[in-house]
Amino acid sequence: MDGGTLAILIREDDEDDGLEVADLESTEELGSDGVGREAVFMRVPAAPDEVVVLVGTRLQRLLGRTKARACVHRVVGPGQNHAEDRMPSFLYSQFFVRPSYPEQSFADQTVLVTGANVGLGLEAARHVVRLGAARVILAVRNVPAGEEAKKNIETSTGRRVCEVWEVDLASYKSVVSFGDRIAQLPRLDAAILNAAVATRNFEVAEGFERTITVNVVSTLLLSLFVLPVLKATKKKIPESQPRLTFVVSEVHAWVGLPEWKSDNILQTLSNQSTAKMSERYPLSKLLEVLLVQELAGRVRGSEVIINMINPGLCHSALGREGGLSFYLFKLILARSTEVGSRTLVAGISAGLESHGAYMSDGHVENTAFSQFVRSDEGRQARLKLWDEVSAILEAVRPGIMQNV
Repeated sequence: MDGGTLAILIREDDEDDGLEVADLESTEELGSDGVGREAVFMRVPAAPDEVVVLVGTRLQRLLGRTKARACVHRVVGPGQNHAEDRMPSFLYSQFFVRPSYPEQSFADQTVLVTGANVGLGLEAARHVVRLGAARVILAVRNVPAGEEAKKNIETSTGRRVCEVWEVDLASYKSVVSFGDRIAQLPRLDAAILNAAVATRNFEVAEGFERTITVNVVSTLLLSLFVLPVLKATKKKIPESQPRLTFVVSEVHAWVGLPEWKSDNILQTLSNQSTAKMSERYPLSKLLEVLLVQELAGRVRGSEVIINMINPGLCHSALGREGGLSFYLFKLILARSTEVGSRTLVAGISAGLESHGAYMSDGHVENTAFSQFVRSDEGRQARLKLWDEVSAILEAVRPGIMQNV
């Protein structure tokens, strides 16, 4: 194995697997009663350079009946030290933690869900409708797909409370138009900002690499249109507790951000000749985490609870460009879309303790922030990024930063 490679082994007994015991830097017991010894081999493009996964073919037996060990073997090259710290807990969460089924009522509430035509957004919206929301706005880029999602939700719940609104996060004009429409709502109790893109193809949107525009800049822009309406709802209905939830990801901890020291972070990241598109989605989520931290620090939780949630690896349309290896990886490890969506609903159900917090598996877990996010360098990067993105948003809509 060469430098910068992280190897994960999930095995069903103690037979020789080609790795020396001395090379196994951490071992975590996951189950009991050993059976089977076969393994499959795959290379999964994740981080630092790649993840090599060896998984028992009888993996389903890990769920309570098998003796298995997740062993982390690493040969870390210079600066490549991000993913290995979180991998054992990631595996444990995927195999053995099942987020609670949502039960909290949303009676009389208006709820916004972006990216609601497929995947986690669709299933989260279905839960909210089932739990009694009076009005659910499905914010989508593809309106016909949104209408199909609406019909699907209505059929499964027997309730007709959904509306399909168009918004394309790759276009500032579309976000501003959507934001102006949101401003007309008589009330807004909760918003789940779930829409995102994951691609290895380099494209430019609004002057930046498209993933950066959609997952970072436009997501913050949209939140600043939503925030005043949430605040107004609290003033109008004092007993309400408005919430703003951002869907982030554990993979934010799988990359670093050396670009924060450059003159312009986003422009540097949008240089096609140096862009590492295999790391772009994790990097966009790291940038989002930093911005949400800063936003929450500038807003009182008693007005609006702002949090961020990690849904875990789930079956969804997000990774549709990941290729065969990622498909196999998800086939083995991913949660169902419905189970993953429970974490989104947990975000807009959580209490004041979640303000500014990172939630995983439906619970506050701030220790899951990456070491960089929690470091002094991370704090400096956060402030620099906030100033940079603030200037962009002010150019898009003068005065928008006053909504914080």
